[in-house]
Amino acid sequence: MLVFLLLSGCASDGRSGDASGTTSRDAGGGSGTTPEARHETTGDRASGMPAETTVEKSEPRRTEPEGALVPIVHFTSLRRGTSVEDLSRTEDLAVARGDHGLAEALLDEPDLAVFESPAEVVGHVSRSPGAAGLVPWDEVVPRVRTLPVDGVEILEPGALDSGGYPLRSGRAEVPDPGRLLRVVIAGDVVLDRGQNYTVIQQGLGLDFPLDGGYAAVTGRTAEPSPYSEYGVIHQFVAERRGGRGAVREYLNSADLVLANLESPVVRDAVWHPDETTFTGDPRLLPVLEQAGVDGVTLGNNHVLDAGVSGLRQTLAYLEDAGIRSTGAGMNLRAAREPMVFDLGGMRVGVLNHQGVPSYEWAWATEAAPGTAPLRKKVMVEDIRRLRPRVDLLILMPH
Repeated sequence: MLVFLLLSGCASDGRSGDASGTTSRDAGGGSGTTPEARHETTGDRASGMPAETTVEKSEPRRTEPEGALVPIVHFTSLRRGTSVEDLSRTEDLAVARGDHGLAEALLDEPDLAVFESPAEVVGHVSRSPGAAGLVPWDEVVPRVRTLPVDGVEILEPGALDSGGYPLRSGRAEVPDPGRLLRVVIAGDVVLDRGQNYTVIQQGLGLDFPLDGGYAAVTGRTAEPSPYSEYGVIHQFVAERRGGRGAVREYLNSADLVLANLESPVVRDAVWHPDETTFTGDPRLLPVLEQAGVDGVTLGNNHVLDAGVSGLRQTLAYLEDAGIRSTGAGMNLRAAREPMVFDLGGMRVGVLNHQGVPSYEWAWATEAAPGTAPLRKKVMVEDIRRLRPRVDLLILMPH
């Protein structure tokens, strides 16, 4: 499950945000440095990162820095919080050159690796599972996860008090918690198999899937995988931590909840305890409604498990439930139609394309139902068409 935050308006001191929903800053400033050591890191061309980035251990001239920094880690990190003391002891804590002086002023003799910009710090941390960094709060993007510091999180919608945030200097601006928006992107939802078994077969009821508490990840093991761009996947070990009903409360507290509906919803659905064919029972659809799901992607390799009739029924059931969809339709034009949500003045667009190997047969055509194709030309056209209409564009390929 991916969670990220949007800033819908101004910072707490009234500074206006740009069209992306975050405020902009000049990352290029900073004092001169005296290099002591150099590290080389491979760039990410797809994200616009340079092929090589020079990282310096340095001692900049002291200035009077002001700002608020946020710790960031890789999405697979097991860390759920940190402290000023922990950050001071973190080896090669990544910071941008312009934020070096502020980091040194806020921490106690930190071990810093300096990058040219906050964007490069984010890129480095997003590619390095063991890395950690500090960036200004308005440079955080959904490629990394943030950590609370000494129990205080400034990027938390509805937070009561950010005045005691320890990585803030002086009267530096921080986001207005009343103007932060939470977007939750869940993974695959199958209204068959285990859902059918627990809710219908065992009679545990529609409340059962959402009445659970949180499970905390306590360990992970990397295993080779040809299906991962990194060459490995992680097997996680978790333990239940209580909090009955926390899942329902968390999802319903979000401003936008999206998921991938990995099963058609059809009348006379058949329960598949083990098979790789899915048919979702309409009696399970209220689970999505109770979870506050606003929209689902249908461009996946199971949406046609019940044929064209199943896709038609699925679209009708979702419309009746008030749940939007994208990624599949009765022809190519309909399959490519995006979802657009207005979150209090911030417009969020969602696109979904399917590219599972050997499922090209499920692609829609001008005259045939199916999914939006995961093809470069199609995606570029869809992005260019949607981009001027929205402040934030989310791609959910399958």
